[in-house]
Amino acid sequence: MVERIEPESERDHVKGMAVYGSNGEKIGTVDEVLIDTSGRRYFLVKGGPLGLGTETFYIPESVVELTGSDRVVLNMTKTDIEAQGWMNPPNR
Repeated sequence: MVERIEPESERDHVKGMAVYGSNGEKIGTVDEVLIDTSGRRYFLVKGGPLGLGTETFYIPESVVELTGSDRVVLNMTKTDIEAQGWMNPPNR
């Protein structure tokens, strides 16, 4: 279960950044950075066809490969993320 939102000063650098899978496919945009009850950080990513924000993913920080000046790149594809069931909030 997500307990709180990351303090603004710590999340501002990624909020609004585009998120890409390891295959270069755009997954969405970072909407928030969340922390669960165990202290793990998650990126709340919203995306979907034409960028409408109809898909929501809770992506653990541990799968972030790279954070650039305008994008976050993951070490897995969108298909991998869907297979992990990260469309639902973490239950920790």
